[in-house]
Amino acid sequence: MMFLANNGGGGGDGGHKSSGGGGGLSSMFGGKKVDPVDQAKQWKKEIQKQVRHMDRDIQNIKRSEQRSLNECKALAKKNRLGAVKILAKEIANTRKTIERMHMAKAQLNSVSSTLQTSISMLKMQGVMSKSAEVMTAMNKLVNVKEIAETMGTMAREMEKAGYVEEIIGETMESVGPEGLDAEADAEADRIVAEITGGVLSSATAAPTAAVKTAATAEPVAAAAEEEAPVEEETHATDDLMSRLQAL
Repeated sequence: MMFLANNGGGGGDGGHKSSGGGGGLSSMFGGKKVDPVDQAKQWKKEIQKQVRHMDRDIQNIKRSEQRSLNECKALAKKNRLGAVKILAKEIANTRKTIERMHMAKAQLNSVSSTLQTSISMLKMQGVMSKSAEVMTAMNKLVNVKEIAETMGTMAREMEKAGYVEEIIGETMESVGPEGLDAEADAEADRIVAEITGGVLSSATAAPTAAVKTAATAEPVAAAAEEEAPVEEETHATDDLMSRLQAL
């Protein structure tokens, strides 16, 4: 309450910018009046922090994806195709998540770059002009679940500072595009084909060799069987000749 009294007495538009949103970035400065340049720098610093976190998360997800792929291959060797398909669907969703996070990271970097330009303009003009580019990016970023809370807070601060118009992204339901499930299913099928194709091709090499060996062995056995009666006949003839000579 004491901070609110101070801000109320500060007068001017600057006091209004820093007093709103108890959970806003202004709280980082103890609720005091924030210079526009300092506020823009704080936004940029927070964005860079989120980019680093996102890089780390992407690497962790990629490692998890590789473990799932290895498990898929092991299951395919055991001919457990049902389990392979379930894991393949998870891998497909993981790849979609990584793709979405890369897009969010690009948007964060775009906002950071635009903020740097705005900071330079602020130093010269002392006024923070609206940025349509930042507003467009923020409308998307507030729907990225990994950073939604932080971006929502920052978006409200930007609105109060007059840097962007009203952010509508956070009021919209985060609904995936139509056909997303179909895309995931198609990707899962591709992963299954890729995994089982490699495993089965190596697995079928041994049976093929065995078939060839068996096929080769059959004529040999047949020849042996054919030769056996001939040998028996030869022995019988020899015995008969021996008996005749004895007479």
